[in-house]
Amino acid sequence: MVDSIVSALMVTHRNENDANDLSEYLAGHSCDLVIAKDWGESIQLAQNRKFNVIILDTKVEGMDITNAIHIFRNIDPQVKIIVKTDSSSKQLESQIRQEKIFYYHIDSFDNNDLKLAVQSAIQLSS
Repeated sequence: MVDSIVSALMVTHRNENDANDLSEYLAGHSCDLVIAKDWGESIQLAQNRKFNVIILDTKVEGMDITNAIHIFRNIDPQVKIIVKTDSSSKQLESQIRQEKIFYYHIDSFDNNDLKLAVQSAIQLSS
């Protein structure tokens, strides 16, 4: 297994500007961001590399988000998981929070709260 000092994995198929913005921010905080476009790629990455935080997009198709959380927890029980969504519902939020994730992010006008959540998760995992 190849370890990185501080790294984050983002699983998303959305607008790459958001991922690039987060990547630039994290680079300024000595953290690299790896972006995966599907569950298979992301699971393989997590099995072969240590990530301090994993950011999961609820809109990635092919697997239920709670199943994805379970898989990543089985790979690394200590990983901080952040779930991001563009449209929240009470049912979705309740379901995801039962998984004891680190942060639940609802996309808004900017990613400042997501950036701070990732930074906080990294600091706690170091």
